[in-house]
Amino acid sequence: MEGYHLSTVHRKTLHPITPTRLCSHFPAGEGYFGYFSVFPTDLPRRGKYHPDLTDEEQQRSVMFAVPPLHVAGLAGHKMSYLYLQPESAGTVRVQRGLAFSDPNISEHDFKNAVDLFEQIMAEDNNQLDRLQRGLQSLYLGTAPLAPANYEGNVWDFYHYLARKLL
Repeated sequence: MEGYHLSTVHRKTLHPITPTRLCSHFPAGEGYFGYFSVFPTDLPRRGKYHPDLTDEEQQRSVMFAVPPLHVAGLAGHKMSYLYLQPESAGTVRVQRGLAFSDPNISEHDFKNAVDLFEQIMAEDNNQLDRLQRGLQSLYLGTAPLAPANYEGNVWDFYHYLARKLL
């Protein structure tokens, strides 16, 4: 749920659509945090956008979390969401879905969006499995967080935890 995630974890799916270099962290609120994920200017429009959206709003998605259990991506034509429920130290139950703003979306566009979502989730699972194994290594090193546009949401989540636990 941070900007660097797009180009490193989702190299084949999200990087061409929303590359890390175009991410912009926004200040966290009391019950949420997130960032804007800007589309490259040469990316064709996907789907039908609400007429009230500005050009700038049509050229980005909002990736946000409502901790501790909800993560979503909202673009002008669709949204995706994940509900995360920890079951143990190594297991998380995930419910996920898509919603579209166009009630008359074509079967072709619907199928393409669902296929992309499934590919994104497969990339996530692959990378998270590797990460979980790596975090158990005796040789795990640490490093400072990257700038806010890349890892600001990690800092936001730490602040959320501090408010709730301390």
